[in-house]
Amino acid sequence: MLAVNPGLAQERAKPKDAGTDESRVTAGLLFLITLAVAGFSVGHCRQAFNTPPPIRHLALGVFLLSGAFQTWAMIVNPFFSAVVRLQTERGHRVIADGPYRFMRHPGYLAMMIYLPASALSIGSWLALIPASCFVLTMLRRVPEPTRSIVTLIVVGSLRIGGGYCATLGKNSPGSHRSRRAIL
Repeated sequence: MLAVNPGLAQERAKPKDAGTDESRVTAGLLFLITLAVAGFSVGHCRQAFNTPPPIRHLALGVFLLSGAFQTWAMIVNPFFSAVVRLQTERGHRVIADGPYRFMRHPGYLAMMIYLPASALSIGSWLALIPASCFVLTMLRRVPEPTRSIVTLIVVGSLRIGGGYCATLGKNSPGSHRSRRAIL
């Protein structure tokens, strides 16, 4: 949960205005399918579908590093939530510390790394199929937070200093400039 503040714990556990986010549901389903395929295929499929131990060990290291990266993003960002929404009741502002100094959406990048890494660390090449679909779903979802905030800035219902608009050019997973760098 990584919450010191009770309001932050509440937001992360039960975000307000959760709505119906199809990409969130799809990503959750693909996450579960990836783990199920990985768990089933490692002992039930041909040996050729299993990853060799050196790759498993390397993938486990990548999995742990990406989890640490996401944890860092969650610690630094008191507005980190499972739902894309502006938390105006909590004084939402732009976060420019920690991993946010380098990119706009480090949590998404971490998720796009750790699910394929978890499939490989469990030992399954086959699980990379749903993991790849998960990554594609996340790439489609990433621009949404930026679009939401920019819309509110343009409409005038959100007052954010010029700092946010200046940071929109930063590389983030899913942006035109960074897709080439990530893939």
